[in-house]
Order: sequence, then C-alpha cells, then structure tokens
Amino acid sequence: MNKSIGTEVRNTAGGFNSLALTSLAIAIALAVLVAAFTARSIVGPLAKLQASLKSMADGNMEGDHKLEQRGDEIGMLARAVAALRDAISAKAERDADAEAKRAIQERNRLETEAAQREALAEQTNAAVSQLANGLQGSAGGDLTRQITKPFIPSLDQLRVDFNQAVERLHAAMRRVAENAEHSGRAVRSAVEAMGKIELSQIR
Repeated sequence: MNKSIGTEVRNTAGGFNSLALTSLAIAIALAVLVAAFTARSIVGPLAKLQASLKSMADGNMEGDHKLEQRGDEIGMLARAVAALRDAISAKAERDADAEAKRAIQERNRLETEAAQREALAEQTNAAVSQLANGLQGSAGGDLTRQITKPFIPSLDQLRVDFNQAVERLHAAMRRVAENAEHSGRAVRSAVEAMGKIELSQIR
C-alpha cells in the first residue's frame, strides 16, 4: 500500500513538474513575443522620427503625419517634431519674404539712382548748351543776351557768373563807345576851330 501511495505521489509530482515546465516555456515565449512586439512598436516609429529629423536637416519638410495621431509617447514626440518642422518652415518663409523685399528695395534704389544720374546728365547738358549759345552770341557782338532759365543748383552759379560777365563786358563796351564818340566830337570841334582860324587869316 505504501508503495502504491509513493508511486502515485511521484506520478503526481512528475505531472506538476511537466506542467510547470510547460507553463514556464509558454510564459517565456509570450514574454519574447511581447518584447518583440513592444520593440517593433517603439523602435520602428523612433527610427521614422529619426529619419524625419535627418530629412528636415537636409531641407525636406515633409513628415509622417500618421505618427502624430498616436496617443502615446511616440505620438507626443511626433507632434513635437511636427511643431519644430512647422516653425522651421515658417521661419524659412519669413526669411525668403524678407530677402525678396530687400531685393525689391535694392532694385528700386538702383533704378532711382540711375534715373537721378540720367536726369542730372540731361540737366548738365542743357546748362552746357545754354552757356555755349550765350558765348556764341557774345562772340558775335550780342552783349545783351542773358540766360534767364535757372540751371540745377550745383551749376546755377555758372549762369549767374556768365550773366554778370556779359553785363560788365557790355558796360565796358558802352563806355568805350561813349569815349570814342566824345573823342570824335572833340576832334571835329578842333578841326572846325582850325578851319575858322585859317579862314580869318585868309581874309
């Protein structure tokens, strides 16, 4: 009887051992599967986020929006990366707009300066032409010609000086003419006086 009980106990213990080993093997297998699934669900998305950051560094602002919809920590990281991407894109757009405005302002400045230089050249040429005409008139004996139209401020003193010079020259020539006329009258008076003396002597 004792042998029968012992045999039964050993058989029962062996069954428990087999069950325990089987359960342990199943638990280990489940743990491995869970670990593999967990690693896949974490490592894969993290690799995608890493690739997205590298792509952003290369200038590509396209991202994986599926990860942003996750409600776990991976989703939080994905949304943070998306916010960073949006901020970089917005800054790049602002910088591009500012650069475009600077380019427009610089082009406008250059165009304005070119127009000013062209206008100055035209005004200078007009002043030179009027001075040349005035000098030509003076050389031809017309000492009454004045340049009345003002030049540009930087050249108008030339016009004033020219007019004053012509006026002085005209006055000098007038004095010469008056002196010549006076001298002529004196000569005529002297001739007439000498003629009268000669007539008186003849008589």
